[in-house]
Amino acid sequence: FWPGPLTMILPKADIVPKSTTGGLDTVAIRMPSHPIAKELIRQSGVYIAAPSANLSGRPSPTKAEHVIEDLSGRIDMIIDGGEVGIGLESTIVDLTGDVPMVLRPG
Repeated sequence: FWPGPLTMILPKADIVPKSTTGGLDTVAIRMPSHPIAKELIRQSGVYIAAPSANLSGRPSPTKAEHVIEDLSGRIDMIIDGGEVGIGLESTIVDLTGDVPMVLRPG
Protein backbone atom coordinates (compact mmCIF):
# COMPACT_ATOMS: atom_id res chain seq x y z
CA PHE A 1 0.00 0.00 0.00
CA TRP A 2 3.03 2.27 0.34
CA PRO A 3 4.33 3.86 -1.80
CA GLY A 4 0.84 4.85 -2.82
CA PRO A 5 -2.29 6.62 -1.61
CA LEU A 6 -1.41 6.69 2.10
CA THR A 7 -0.54 9.94 3.88
CA MET A 8 0.97 9.75 7.36
CA ILE A 9 0.92 12.65 9.80
CA LEU A 10 4.03 12.71 11.97
CA PRO A 11 5.64 15.11 14.45
CA LYS A 12 7.64 17.76 12.57
CA ALA A 13 11.40 17.33 12.90
CA ASP A 14 13.55 20.44 13.34
CA ILE A 15 14.92 19.99 9.80
CA VAL A 16 11.44 20.61 8.31
CA PRO A 17 10.84 24.34 7.68
CA LYS A 18 7.74 25.85 9.30
CA SER A 19 6.75 27.16 5.86
CA THR A 20 6.35 23.53 4.75
CA THR A 21 3.89 22.75 7.54
CA GLY A 22 2.01 26.03 7.63
CA GLY A 23 3.41 26.61 11.11
CA LEU A 24 2.04 23.35 12.49
CA ASP A 25 4.06 21.01 14.70
CA THR A 26 3.18 18.10 12.41
CA VAL A 27 4.02 17.17 8.84
CA ALA A 28 2.08 14.99 6.40
CA ILE A 29 4.23 12.67 4.30
CA ARG A 30 3.42 10.50 1.31
CA MET A 31 5.52 8.55 -1.16
CA PRO A 32 3.89 8.41 -4.60
CA SER A 33 3.78 5.17 -6.53
CA HIS A 34 3.85 6.77 -10.00
CA PRO A 35 7.19 5.99 -11.71
CA ILE A 36 7.73 9.56 -13.00
CA ALA A 37 7.13 11.07 -9.55
CA LYS A 38 9.44 8.51 -7.95
CA GLU A 39 12.16 9.21 -10.54
CA LEU A 40 11.82 12.98 -10.06
CA ILE A 41 12.34 12.50 -6.31
CA ARG A 42 15.28 10.15 -6.88
CA GLN A 43 16.99 12.44 -9.39
CA SER A 44 16.52 15.56 -7.28
CA GLY A 45 18.26 13.94 -4.32
CA VAL A 46 16.06 15.91 -1.90
CA TYR A 47 12.65 15.63 -0.36
CA ILE A 48 9.93 17.45 -2.26
CA ALA A 49 7.21 19.42 -0.50
CA ALA A 50 4.14 19.84 -2.66
CA PRO A 51 0.39 20.26 -2.27
CA SER A 52 -2.11 18.07 -4.04
CA ALA A 53 -2.78 18.83 -7.70
CA ASN A 54 -6.35 19.98 -7.15
CA LEU A 55 -8.21 22.73 -5.34
CA SER A 56 -9.51 21.92 -1.88
CA GLY A 57 -12.86 20.17 -2.11
CA ARG A 58 -12.40 19.16 -5.75
CA PRO A 59 -11.95 15.52 -6.84
CA SER A 60 -8.43 14.18 -7.20
CA PRO A 61 -7.25 14.50 -10.81
CA THR A 62 -6.58 11.38 -12.84
CA LYS A 63 -5.10 13.10 -15.90
CA ALA A 64 -3.29 16.33 -16.80
CA GLU A 65 -6.44 17.90 -18.26
CA HIS A 66 -8.08 17.77 -14.82
CA VAL A 67 -5.12 19.63 -13.29
CA ILE A 68 -5.30 22.28 -16.02
CA GLU A 69 -9.04 22.74 -15.35
CA ASP A 70 -8.43 23.27 -11.61
CA LEU A 71 -5.09 25.07 -11.51
CA SER A 72 -4.62 26.88 -14.83
CA GLY A 73 -2.83 30.17 -14.19
CA ARG A 74 -1.82 29.10 -10.68
CA ILE A 75 1.09 26.80 -11.55
CA ASP A 76 4.09 27.12 -13.85
CA MET A 77 4.28 23.61 -15.25
CA ILE A 78 2.55 20.24 -15.46
CA ILE A 79 4.37 16.98 -16.15
CA ASP A 80 1.90 14.78 -18.01
CA GLY A 81 2.65 11.25 -16.88
CA GLY A 82 -0.47 9.83 -18.47
CA GLU A 83 -3.75 8.89 -16.88
CA VAL A 84 -3.54 7.32 -13.43
CA GLY A 85 -5.78 4.52 -12.29
CA ILE A 86 -6.60 5.89 -8.85
CA GLY A 87 -8.83 8.91 -8.41
CA LEU A 88 -9.53 8.35 -4.72
CA GLU A 89 -8.26 10.63 -2.01
CA SER A 90 -5.39 9.16 -0.04
CA THR A 91 -6.00 7.55 3.31
CA ILE A 92 -4.72 9.88 6.04
CA VAL A 93 -3.44 8.35 9.27
CA ASP A 94 -2.39 10.48 12.24
CA LEU A 95 0.59 8.83 13.94
CA THR A 96 1.29 11.62 16.43
CA GLY A 97 -0.63 10.11 19.35
CA ASP A 98 -0.32 6.88 21.30
CA VAL A 99 -2.87 5.18 19.03
CA PRO A 100 -2.89 5.67 15.24
CA MET A 101 -6.08 7.40 14.06
CA VAL A 102 -7.54 7.25 10.55
CA LEU A 103 -8.59 10.82 9.75
CA ARG A 104 -9.77 10.05 6.22
CA PRO A 105 -10.26 6.65 4.60
CA GLY A 106 -9.19 6.54 0.96
